[in-house]
Amino acid sequence: MERMLAIQEKSLGTNDAKVANTLDNLGDLYAVLHKFRKAELVTRRVLTFPEGSPGISDMVMMARLERLAAICCSERNYAEAEPLMKRDLSIRKKCTPIIHPRYHGDSEHCLR
Repeated sequence: MERMLAIQEKSLGTNDAKVANTLDNLGDLYAVLHKFRKAELVTRRVLTFPEGSPGISDMVMMARLERLAAICCSERNYAEAEPLMKRDLSIRKKCTPIIHPRYHGDSEHCLR
């Protein structure tokens, strides 16, 4: 997958949506393999892609933020995880109808 990323970056450029997708997949792979430092670096890199760019929906951004927060928690880096979780929650509130109980009302407890 790392080789594929290098090829994509060379042929498509570093800011292409396909490159971002490959970075997402690579971050997921590293996290599953418990290579949290590598997963964190890749996920932080993919979070530099501007919100609203082609292929970067709110759902994609929420998944990235959630993954990075989980990685930070795995590394016991809770101070880093909290703002990521808050940003994820703010996007979820914007995208989710008010009546949805998972993201509204008493949802702040997940940040404690």
